[in-house]
Amino acid sequence: MSARAFEVRPGVIAVNGVEIPRDEIAREAQHHPASSPFESWREAARALVIRALLLQEAEREGLVPEPMADGEGRREGDDEALIRQLIAKKITVAEPDEDTCRRYYEQNRKRFRSAALYETAHILFAALPDDAEARSAAKAQAAAVIAGLQSSPGDFAAAAARHSACPSAAQGGNMGQIGPGQTVPAFEAALATLEEGTISPEPVETRYGFHVIRLDRRIAGRDLPFEVVARCIASYLGERAHHDALYSYVRWLGVHAQITGIDIETGKIDAAAVLPAQEGAAQVAMRRFANGASAEDWTSLIGTVQKAEDPAMALASGMASWQPPRPAAERPRPVFTYRGNG
Repeated sequence: MSARAFEVRPGVIAVNGVEIPRDEIAREAQHHPASSPFESWREAARALVIRALLLQEAEREGLVPEPMADGEGRREGDDEALIRQLIAKKITVAEPDEDTCRRYYEQNRKRFRSAALYETAHILFAALPDDAEARSAAKAQAAAVIAGLQSSPGDFAAAAARHSACPSAAQGGNMGQIGPGQTVPAFEAALATLEEGTISPEPVETRYGFHVIRLDRRIAGRDLPFEVVARCIASYLGERAHHDALYSYVRWLGVHAQITGIDIETGKIDAAAVLPAQEGAAQVAMRRFANGASAEDWTSLIGTVQKAEDPAMALASGMASWQPPRPAAERPRPVFTYRGNG
């Protein structure tokens, strides 16, 4: 791919001189949910830059789209076909052999172990998280029940039926067998500390209130044989190798392309690429600062504004005079950090 210079208008996102319009990025943003509209916009811009890199390379390779269809007659578009064909042509990954899979199995034994199960019962004294008075009362009630059960543990079912705010009260507090993720973390942590047949010595606090917990039985997890998980390991390692190869390939394309308006390695965007044309220099400076300033830059700006006689003027002046740590011409060429779907 040629790295020749292209004439690109300032403030646009482009790949080798081919502009990606703002409205196209805005439409793509709906497919990239994020914590803010700007984050969605940035991820959409990244995705479209990568798409453009791949399509331009497919054209350079002289590929002709050969769309595929599924069993229901749905047909992929020409661009999708070209990208698929390009990746198939350029990325070849060997299937992991049995020795490789066994090594991964031995090095990650904890991943291939069934989870421990607990047969347990509890008594819940409910209280809302933000009701300090109710939580204090619930804790005191739970502690009183624990004190009584220490001398009469056989009364647990009756105490649950009388006091518990959980539907399990109808079964004497019995929750049956539970595994990881079926209760809140604090409850699970308490179960892990109990011996079979014992009751929690102190009330256990969760967002629901306070619990008195009895552990009836712990069913330890067991190692899964290699033969049971071998196919899953091979599939995982194959997908990981493919993702790594795709990352390297797209990164190479990015290094050998001229990408303007966005650094797809860091996600930083030229503020002018986001702003509508009618916005002035002050808005450009503010967005440029917001997109690129470090924590130290923000701290310095806040300190300057706090000490200023005219905070508004100091804020505008500080943002307008800010410069990136290194000029754009001295930065490394932008590259793409691949994030797979798996």
